[in-house]
Amino acid sequence: MSLYKFIYIYIYNIIYIIDSDYLLGRCGAIVANERKRILIDTYGHDEHSIFIHPDDGGDKAKYGAKVLGSYVGSDEYINSSLDA
Repeated sequence: MSLYKFIYIYIYNIIYIIDSDYLLGRCGAIVANERKRILIDTYGHDEHSIFIHPDDGGDKAKYGAKVLGSYVGSDEYINSSLDA
């Protein structure tokens, strides 16, 4: 692999990690917290960009993201995002 291709892949992965939000699906509170900790410790993701499902103790108003121009997530998140 050329040095330029390596640098491109490295920078792409950093931007991908920084600019991503993760919505963890319903899997139980203990498992959700373990998965969040793995994403933070192993992959270096920001704690504030990982959202736990509301059924597992996450905040309904914050559980969501904008994907390709549309809002996905809890009803509370979608409604508050559309009202803003």
